[in-house]
Amino acid sequence: MKSFGQVLKLSLTLTLTLALLLPLITAMHVHAAETKLDYPELLVTPRASERLQIESLNEQKQGWTGQLPLKVSAATTLLAGILMMGDVDESKDPDKRSPLSGIVVGAGFLSLSIYLNSYYNAYQSSYADVRKYKKDTDRAQLIRERLAEEHINKIARMGNRLKWLSVATNGGASLYMLTQAQSKSTGQIVSLLALATAIAPLIFPDHWTQVAKEQKNYKKKIYGPLVRPTLLPVPGTDHFAAGALFTYAF
Repeated sequence: MKSFGQVLKLSLTLTLTLALLLPLITAMHVHAAETKLDYPELLVTPRASERLQIESLNEQKQGWTGQLPLKVSAATTLLAGILMMGDVDESKDPDKRSPLSGIVVGAGFLSLSIYLNSYYNAYQSSYADVRKYKKDTDRAQLIRERLAEEHINKIARMGNRLKWLSVATNGGASLYMLTQAQSKSTGQIVSLLALATAIAPLIFPDHWTQVAKEQKNYKKKIYGPLVRPTLLPVPGTDHFAAGALFTYAF
């Protein structure tokens, strides 16, 4: 049988616990009432559809500067091909095909990147498609945001394919010219430079991929960290003390 002092101590502990828990429970209840915790897509700031709108506006101002690492790599490969025309080691390449590989690859990829900047308005067309969907209900908003995410990720995958295609073609052409050039010639030096710039898209991520990565990180933050109140047992006693439980989920 517990003494009066133990009962009083237990009562004070419970009272203090309730006093500490009540504000936390109230705050969490209000927060849950004001937000849609079952739809994390609707809590992201900015939302995927809003990010598409922002990027579509920036796309109009970007001009030819988009996909700059690809352009630099392609332009250097093209320059190396032109300079290689007079610096081919004919004992290795009697038909002088190595300069042609640099010219074709460099000019082709440079033309492709310029074409994409001029006519492939990825974010503008994606936002035009997403904005057709209404947002008058939670379900409609959720559909809109998930479709916007799909568009952002699709554009990023396109950028990723271009990156690896650029590295493979420009790097391959540059390496081929480097091995066919006269020793210590201008063509050999520029081919070596072209080989170095071929990996630029790997070092400097393209804007399409960066947008998708940032949007994914924004959404990830919605899931954690989360803090919730709890009761923790006091070691060596039958009592409990107020505490907080920290969780982090991905």
